[in-house]
Amino acid sequence: MPLELVFTRTAYANVALPILVAESLRIRSLTVPDMNTPQFAQTALTVLELDLPAAVELDMLYDHSSGLNYSASRPESPPGGHAKITSERYPSLRIIRLSNFILHSASASIYPQLERLDLRFCSFDGHLTSLNNLLDVLAGCPNLVELQLHFVLSMLVDGSPAPETRTIAPSKLQKLVLRDVPTLTRRFLSHVSIPTITTLRVTGAINHPAGPLVDVYNTFISMVPLPNSRHLPIFSSLTKGTIQNWQESPRLQMRSPTTKLTLKVLHDTYQCSDLPACLAALRTLCAQSPLTTLDIHGEFDEVKGTLPWLELFGVFSSLETLYVTGKGSILSMVCALGLTPVRTGADADTDAESDDKPVCPRLRMLDTTYVYWERGLAETIIGVLRLRSSYGLPQLEKLDMGLTCTDEGEVDEGDKTMERYAAEISSHVGRFDWGIDGSY
Repeated sequence: MPLELVFTRTAYANVALPILVAESLRIRSLTVPDMNTPQFAQTALTVLELDLPAAVELDMLYDHSSGLNYSASRPESPPGGHAKITSERYPSLRIIRLSNFILHSASASIYPQLERLDLRFCSFDGHLTSLNNLLDVLAGCPNLVELQLHFVLSMLVDGSPAPETRTIAPSKLQKLVLRDVPTLTRRFLSHVSIPTITTLRVTGAINHPAGPLVDVYNTFISMVPLPNSRHLPIFSSLTKGTIQNWQESPRLQMRSPTTKLTLKVLHDTYQCSDLPACLAALRTLCAQSPLTTLDIHGEFDEVKGTLPWLELFGVFSSLETLYVTGKGSILSMVCALGLTPVRTGADADTDAESDDKPVCPRLRMLDTTYVYWERGLAETIIGVLRLRSSYGLPQLEKLDMGLTCTDEGEVDEGDKTMERYAAEISSHVGRFDWGIDGSY
């Protein structure tokens, strides 16, 4: 009878594995996760000495959150040691998850039958030292469904690029996860054609002193090929964009009917909150995307004036739904919805549908949550709605204002103000809901 072994602690594995050596022919899957103890090397050695002819899955991941910084520096001595995985020793293997191992060149012989490959902080000896060599291995994986490379690209000894025309096309690949130096993830993706992928996650990790502020915009832009390139055709079909801008790791999520693309900025020392940079990055990456839904989370006081909002909304003429969640004032954002797009150069003659009309001519719903109520907000909303109506734009089908007051004394004032203008606002939208809570 096949054995499927999952160890939750390294100590358990160290006791059990020597006993199971006699039963190694029956082991179908072996999982030893979160090996962040000094016994890691002992466990790894024991496992890798086993011949596992029936094994379908081998999972040995070191817990990077404990004692190992995620920086892309190449460790002198990987805790896991050498992993000689060959087709002779593991003829049935379909799933590999390894971290902190040195993979022998002979390991490539097992790859053609793999369905899932997850490598973290793994390096290679022998000839498998360059991006071109890695592409050779991946090209020999016709059954690969999932590929994850966490700081593998930066650990290739030879950092030379692959030939510019070199492209691999893993036809069955559905999920691709990359975490590495932004320029390296971009270089890798420029050699991979993935038209049918359903999940793509790219984390651009910055591991060098960058001062108190990280260049969030350029990090986002540098981690993937340009949207108009042939390498990521999914940009042309994206219909939903989400900005998650909080202190630790700004994130952009973009969806098409069949694909989810996530870009994340990660720094090992500094906080990276920068909502204006996130707005600009999404605008650049999705300028040619038919976005109908936009969901923005963050600190809105970071955005100064209407221009960043106007530039963002100006490229999304198909936008129908706008969700806004976070802290701070949205007064400038609301004002921008009553302004005409900013266009220069070649863009000046495009988007004839909107002409001189305000941005987002197809907007049907605006939903805000937790943003601050402030004096003048209700009046601004009325002014913008009137202005959009005067241009002949359809009224909003729904306006939902979830607001927060930061001062106890403002709650009553906010309630009275919104009640005073509720009827007039309702006359310009299909449905108007609002509420004010205190966060003092």
